[in-house]
Amino acid sequence: MSNNEILEELKKIRAILEPKPKNFLEEFKMFIAKYKIIGLAVAFILTIYLGNLIQALVNSFILPLVNFILPSGIGWES
Repeated sequence: MSNNEILEELKKIRAILEPKPKNFLEEFKMFIAKYKIIGLAVAFILTIYLGNLIQALVNSFILPLVNFILPSGIGWES
């Protein structure tokens, strides 16, 4: 048997062994489990909050410190 034949046979076996969903809800649950959608959504939300946290840190602490250190006539903001 060649590698392609073995691969095709393994694909057939996998298709037989995979559980088939009985209804839409079960199919949706399988989709979420297979592609780890919940973890992706949590990571996305945490990234948004982390971006807001860093923006607040820069605006509240770092920029006032830079304004204090640099002379007022430089105009580094533009």
